[in-house]
Amino acid sequence: QMLLKLGVAEHVPTDFYVTFDCDVVLARPLHLGDLVRKDENGALKGVTQGSMGGPHAHRWLSSSLDSFFGTTPGSAQQKGGVDGAHDCRVSNLMHTVGVTPAVMSKHGAIATLKRLERRAEEEGKRGWDEYLFSALEDGLDWTEYGLYAAGTCLDGSFNRHHV
Repeated sequence: QMLLKLGVAEHVPTDFYVTFDCDVVLARPLHLGDLVRKDENGALKGVTQGSMGGPHAHRWLSSSLDSFFGTTPGSAQQKGGVDGAHDCRVSNLMHTVGVTPAVMSKHGAIATLKRLERRAEEEGKRGWDEYLFSALEDGLDWTEYGLYAAGTCLDGSFNRHHV
């Protein structure tokens, strides 16, 4: 299900989409303004949940960030990925996307997949999905939301897509 939440972006006809887990129940009606808002220039932006929490959040985000640089824990730091043009340290990623329901940018998710696809080619894998499975087997405990947060941070698009 985690791979589907990212991969579906290539088939979504809208600029944003919402993901739910099977254990999520809406307590009130859901309205468009709950999910997206216009910024000062009139552009639609997805509303974020605020932050990822819990005892595993740091590990999940760290593993997700590492996935863009290699398949082992610490790959991002070893390759200088956290000190690039964008400040994508785990402490900053904590304040992006949490858990379901999540509003995801179609364009942000597709850019994340393309970045992972390039990494997959470098690792000799057939696709981003095979690459991510191999990263799990090598000890990276990534999540779909962690990958999305890290991918959109690394390309500098998170704030373009979200408020």
